[in-house]
Order: sequence, then structure tokens, then C-alpha cells
Amino acid sequence: MPEQSIPISSPFPEAPVKAVARGEAVLGLGTGSRRQQLAAVLATASDNPAGLAGRSLPEVARYVEATQSRHDLLRTVRDWVETHEAQPTPLHKAVAGLPLRHLVDLSFSTQLEVALQRAKQDFRQVVADVELAYQTTHAIRLLKPYGVITALDESLLLTEQQVSWRHTGAGHNFARMLTTLQEWAADRPWLWVDVDPADPTWQAFHQAITRHTAPRHRREFALTVPEQAAAWQAYGVEPLVTANPAAWLRALGAAAAALPQPPTAMPGPLLGRRPYKFLDYYTEEDADLFFGRASWIAQLTGMIRATPLVMLLGQSGVGKTSLLRAGVLPQLAQDAYWPVYTRPACGIGPRFSDAWK
Repeated sequence: MPEQSIPISSPFPEAPVKAVARGEAVLGLGTGSRRQQLAAVLATASDNPAGLAGRSLPEVARYVEATQSRHDLLRTVRDWVETHEAQPTPLHKAVAGLPLRHLVDLSFSTQLEVALQRAKQDFRQVVADVELAYQTTHAIRLLKPYGVITALDESLLLTEQQVSWRHTGAGHNFARMLTTLQEWAADRPWLWVDVDPADPTWQAFHQAITRHTAPRHRREFALTVPEQAAAWQAYGVEPLVTANPAAWLRALGAAAAALPQPPTAMPGPLLGRRPYKFLDYYTEEDADLFFGRASWIAQLTGMIRATPLVMLLGQSGVGKTSLLRAGVLPQLAQDAYWPVYTRPACGIGPRFSDAWK
């Protein structure tokens, strides 16, 4: 029987459509009730099933690791994930079909990775924080905050202490991904899918990535059922009620594809107009010749997207204008923003001074 179309909440929200079309949105994919199912399996296999009944996964994992071993804990988790989360679901396939560049997967499985591979999407999986230090040419960045079963044992964050490392950015091993997630929460719309707002792990994760951003500055949406709408609103997240999230996401992708596409890059020649710059500054036309400032460009563009005002200070001649014009502006244009560069007119300084008196 052909699948029937599921009506989408009306009116169709304009903000996520535009964000998806521009590639700005972040999709946070949860685990539904599966995390609690795994906790129940671990509790049943322990020596204290009654005492662990109804406890969260980090609580149960801590007990199992303490009374048995980390090896036993990982083996049970891997066996369960490989049995129950081996193949991508229609929801994973719908996510893989969206024109997104920022994905956050809270599961331990590779269902989303398999769906992206089958959709022939160009993506990079990021599990360890050190991987964020390298520039990537991949179209999609997929962050796995709690690890994945196919990576090293140490990457799986299961117990309360291990999960808290991710949420607090403890040490250099966990600070970089937390900072990246906080930047995404500050300057990009988020769409939560298959997330239970009552899940204590998600609650702590959400608090960690949004602690520095006021609710009025965030744009968050969640696909949910009517019974959970009020819970989402309590977190400042706009609930989008739908009976079929996969169909909703497919319709979202179709609506985004129908919008006019923004410019993908700033126009310019293939080579700079003056390959030998001497003491002149670089401009947008020289972006192809501007090297050695990739980390500064990434840091500055991230701050610009995350905050309403950024001031770049430095001595004369150190390269501020070149960094902005040949580095930051082309990067913002590549990210589908419309950058505008202006300079004060000659003699305008006194008029500014008079205006502030």
C-alpha cells in the first residue's frame, strides 16, 4: 500500500524552511525511548534489577561498570545497539535527504551514517574533540557527542561521570566540541527530532549548549506529539506537532528546495588582480591567494555569527583589513550570508563625536 501523506502543522513554519534552504539549520537527532530501553536491558542483566528499575541510562551504566566491568558494560551496549539499531529507519533516511550541513546525533549507533552514505552525501563524522581542530572540505559535519559503537571504547560516554565530562567541557578532551555546540546554539536555528524532553541526559545536554545564550536569542523547534508540546515550550522550544516526523521532514525538504537560492559565493576572478601585494591589503578578489589564517577566519566568523557585535582590534599594518576582506567576507558569503563591507567617509569622525555628545 502506498504511504499516505501526513498533514503538516499549519501554518508551515517559515523560519526552519529558510534555514534549511540556506544550509544554516542544525538538526539534533535523539533516540526517542530507546535510551531508556537500553537502561532497562542493563538493569535486568545486573545483580540489582529491582533497585535499578526506572533509573536513567547513566545511572544504570555507572552501577554496571562498578559491579561488573567496563568491558561487560560495553559488550552489552554494543550487542543491543547492533541488534536494535543496525539499519536506518525512514526517519534517518528523511534526515539524510535534507540539504543540511550541521548534524548532531545523540545516539551510539551508525544508522544516520549509513543513511547518509546511501544517499551519497559527503559528510565527516566527528567523535573526538581533536577532530574539530582540522579544517574539513566535507559538505556535512556530523557530531556524535556521546560516541559511537564503531569507535574506540573510550569514546562511548555512558556513565554519569563520563556524560558530565561532555556537558561541562572537562579538560582539553571535551572543551572543543562543547564550544562548537554552544556556537551552533547561539547563531543557528535548531530542529530537534526524535527527542524526549523528559530525558534527563538531553535536558543536561541542552542546558550545557545553551547556558550562554538567552532564550530570546535562540531559535529552536521540535517535532513532537501533542502530549509533549507544553514540555518543549518550557525549554523555549517551539513545538511542531506531527504524527509522522519522517513525512514532515520530507515535506520540509521539498518546501526548502522550492525557495529561491541565495548566492553561494562572492563573484571574482580566478586569480588575484595583484599577486605580489607588497604593503597593500588583500581584498575579496584575492581570496585565492590569502593563506595561513584559516584558524583566525574560522574563529572570527564563528564569533560574528554568534554575537550581535564583534570588534577586531590591532596595530596598524598587522593585517586586520586583509583578514576581513580576503578571509572573513568570502567565508560568510560561502555560508550563504550577505556580507556588507563599509568604511567611514573622510572627516566623518568629528560628526560621530558630535553625535555622542
